[in-house]
Amino acid sequence: MTILSSVAFVMAQGERSKVVMSIDSRNYYVHTVGADENLSDISDIYSVSEARLVTLNKLNTDSLVILYEGDILRVPCYKRVRDLLPTRGDERFERYRPSEGESLYEVAVNYGISLDTLIEDNPALDITNIGNRRTILIRKSAIDGTTMEELMLEGRRYATILQQLSLKYNYFVVEPSDSLYSIAMRRMIDLETFKRDNGEFDELYAGMVLKSRRGDGCGEENVRFTEEDELYYQDSVRYRTFHKNSLTITMMLPMTDSLGRIRGNFVEFYQGALLAVEDMKAQGRSVNLQVYDTHNSASYVDSIMMYDPMIDKTDLFIGPVYERNSAAVMEYAKENSIPVVSPLETTTEGSYGRGFFRMAPLNENHYDKLDSLIREDSNVVLIYTAKTDAKLAAEIEAQVAGRDYKKLVYNDQYEVTEGGELKNALAKSGNVVFILSNDEMEVDRVMTLMCGVFASRGLRGNYPVSVVGTPSWVRFRYIDRAMYFDLHLAYMANYHADRSTNRVAMFDGRYLQAFGRMPSTFACRAYDAVKLFSLGMFAGGDLAESVNAISTPMLKVPYNFIPHEGNMVNGVWSLVRYDDQKIVVE
Repeated sequence: MTILSSVAFVMAQGERSKVVMSIDSRNYYVHTVGADENLSDISDIYSVSEARLVTLNKLNTDSLVILYEGDILRVPCYKRVRDLLPTRGDERFERYRPSEGESLYEVAVNYGISLDTLIEDNPALDITNIGNRRTILIRKSAIDGTTMEELMLEGRRYATILQQLSLKYNYFVVEPSDSLYSIAMRRMIDLETFKRDNGEFDELYAGMVLKSRRGDGCGEENVRFTEEDELYYQDSVRYRTFHKNSLTITMMLPMTDSLGRIRGNFVEFYQGALLAVEDMKAQGRSVNLQVYDTHNSASYVDSIMMYDPMIDKTDLFIGPVYERNSAAVMEYAKENSIPVVSPLETTTEGSYGRGFFRMAPLNENHYDKLDSLIREDSNVVLIYTAKTDAKLAAEIEAQVAGRDYKKLVYNDQYEVTEGGELKNALAKSGNVVFILSNDEMEVDRVMTLMCGVFASRGLRGNYPVSVVGTPSWVRFRYIDRAMYFDLHLAYMANYHADRSTNRVAMFDGRYLQAFGRMPSTFACRAYDAVKLFSLGMFAGGDLAESVNAISTPMLKVPYNFIPHEGNMVNGVWSLVRYDDQKIVVE
């Protein structure tokens, strides 16, 4: 790491830098390391991971990263330019419109103002190319305060800083003896590309900072800001202030794996989202969907967030599905107050406030609705098997703790080894039986034995029992589904589309017609995510309140988002019951 002790950026210890510059076509804070400041301190100041700081600044990771006072780091700045600008009409500044081909150095010379001041007052400035800036703010109190000699020294300092921070360009200062031809010959550069990269400047001036492309790198187009972005100070899209006529959703999905193989579940997720967008447009709402394949890679997501200018159009994020790939998205979203929806993941590390929504419900509420099954006079039976699901067993034992229940244990021969015979454990009415296994053969055998017990009592179906299982039982291929109805199967679900309802049946038909197959739970969840949060965004107000107030039924379980550990999490599970030859969802 190069030590640049002459850097004049004024920054209090523990505070963000006031300097934001465009480097390699993206915006970065330029941070000067203070005395006794380490990588962890800087990570906390900017809410950016240490790993990203190491990568962006090419720090040596072979040993402990050591920083020295005066070192320069680049740190991602996700704030929108208009949020960094002073309010329109601020009388401290004069607004100057640079002419075509004019350089920042010319502006500095004409006003006698330092580069430090211009860069601090004009965030996200590309020091070598101001051709895409409609307005330059000139601090009135700093006019005629800097000499030509001082500007030359500043130019050399900035060239040194940018040379260190840029991955794509070499930076240098024009010396008094330089000509365009001598620069081209000395640096072996293409003049047409060189001039385009540096703003099509009209003339060379000693002290100008210029750049040339490194190696064979093709560089990237400079990000262009609209006049509205530059001249008007407006709040960015906040959770409470969405009032646009068009909503842009950025969806990040692992559509392919590291080997390029298609992941069918997420293709179906995308297809379900398309149908939701179609519905919103039928309601007269403009919803734009931009989809990125993350390749299930955190580094790939990082590159999207850093280098794709389309990200700046985002009003709402859905994804990137897996938490291990979400760091860059969450940093950007939190900085710019853009809501993020996690449609599938069931764990969340970090507190992101009312802008982060987890659609999977709270584990703490998993068994709340079992109270409707287990009454004071219920005969509760727990059946363990050779392949008992230990996690499921622990959860159920916690739910029935403090009340009387019977415990039966079967071996791999389906013989009772503990607790007595099944026929004696089952009462004539009010039975609630938990089969603590997710093995299809074991579940089939135990349910068959139960049917045999009731049949021996002269009953013919519709037995006096509720068998409690798990959603995985729905995927069993060989069990006779009639037993589910006879034994009144019940289970808690956070993913369930009730296909007996008209809305789900109509969605199934549309999906089948559009894509040639029946939709999966992934397609249904995507439809809900896009439609629910689009309606919430257009409703305005606090997004959590708006989403919770939506009465339009979705395809899956109801959604009611509540604060939990610093985020908004769905608090609703559904109890699915096989009853009277139909499936009922409570």
